[in-house]
Amino acid sequence: LLIWLVMNGLIYLYKASEININLLKKNFLLSSTMIVSLGLLGAWSPVFNFFNYLIFGQNKRGINSINSVAGNTWRGFSSSAESIGEFYGFVILFLFILTYNKKIKLNNIDFLFVAICIYGLYKTNNFAVALSLLLISFLILLNNKITNKKSLLRIKILILILGVMILFFLVQTLNFEYVSTELMYEASLHSNLFENLSSYSKSVEITNYFDKGQIEALINIENNGKGSTTLVLLSKIYNQSIFDVPLVPNFVSFLSLISILINRTEMWGIFIAKYSPNLLETLFGNGPNQLNNYLFLQDIKLDMPEEKLDSLFLPHSSFLDIIVFFGLIGFTFFIIYNVYLYLIKHKTSEYKYLLLFLIINFSKSDSLLYISSVLLLTLVYSLLKKEDI
Repeated sequence: LLIWLVMNGLIYLYKASEININLLKKNFLLSSTMIVSLGLLGAWSPVFNFFNYLIFGQNKRGINSINSVAGNTWRGFSSSAESIGEFYGFVILFLFILTYNKKIKLNNIDFLFVAICIYGLYKTNNFAVALSLLLISFLILLNNKITNKKSLLRIKILILILGVMILFFLVQTLNFEYVSTELMYEASLHSNLFENLSSYSKSVEITNYFDKGQIEALINIENNGKGSTTLVLLSKIYNQSIFDVPLVPNFVSFLSLISILINRTEMWGIFIAKYSPNLLETLFGNGPNQLNNYLFLQDIKLDMPEEKLDSLFLPHSSFLDIIVFFGLIGFTFFIIYNVYLYLIKHKTSEYKYLLLFLIINFSKSDSLLYISSVLLLTLVYSLLKKEDI
C-alpha cells in the first residue's frame, strides 16, 4: 500500500509540476553547496556535527575528521556515497546543458557554487560518476559540433571500434579465462559448496576445479543442489548448455568482464550466491522492497569478520534490485521504456542526457532504493515532458 501511494504521488508530481528552470538551477546549486559546507563544519566542530544530526534528521552522524576517506562530507546527508556522487554529477551535467545548449548564463556566485559541487564529487571518490560525466559531456559536444549526420555516424562507429579494441586488449592482458570466469569464481567462493570444509580448504578445492575448467562438475555434479538457482543457470550458460547462439559473445563472460571493469565482482558474486528464485519469482519478482528471500533464502559463506556477517549486503546495482523486486519482466519493461524515451520519443531533447547519466550509474549502485534518487529520475521524466509542451 505504501509503495502504491508513493508511486501515485510521483505520477501526480510528473503530471502536475510546472518546472521553473532558473529556480531549479538555483536550488540545485544551493543544496549541493550546503551539503558540502555543512559537512565540513560538522567535521570541524562537534557542535555543528550535533546540529546537523538533530536539525536535518540524519540517519547517521556526520564525519568528525577531514582526513582520508573520512573526508566524505556527504555522510549523514545521503544514504550512500554513490547516490550523493550521482547527485553532484547530475547537478554538474544539468548546469553544462543549461549553459552550453540552453544558453543560460551563470554569474560569479554560481561558478563558486559549481566549484564546491565539483569538490563534493571529488570527496565521494565516485570514479564511475566522474567518467560517465566526462563521456556524456563529450557526446553532447560531438552531437552539437558535427551537424552532418553521416560524418557523425562515422565518428561514433570509429569510437565504438576503438572501444572494442581496447576491451579486446584488456581481455588479452588480464587473461581470457580469468576474465570470463572471475564472477562465477567469486559466487562459488561465497556459495554453500563443500560445506564440511574449512574456508581455506574450500577455496583451494574451488580454485582447482576452476583451474581445470571443470565448472559444470563443481556446481552441478559435486555440489548438486547446494548452489543458488542463479549460479546453476549461469554455469549452464557459460558451458553453452543453453543459449548457445553462434557469433554472440557468451553472456556470462561479458557480465564477468563488466563486473571487473567497474569493480563489482565481489558484490555481484555475493548476489549470485544469494539469489535463488523459483520460476514465478524470476519472472515477476518478490514485490517492491521485499529483500527477505534474497537475504535469507540461500545459505552462503562470507569470508569476513564475524561482526559483519549479519550486515545488509545489497546487490550494488539498481538493475539487480529491480530484478529482485519485479523480476525479469519488470526489468525488461524498465529498460525498454527508458530506451524508448532516449532514442525515440525525446531524441531531440538535451535533457535526455540526464536520463542516460542516471541509468548508467544506476547499473552499478543501489540508488533506486532511495527516494532522493527516485525523485531525480522523476524530475528527468518531467523535464523531458516539458520539452514537448
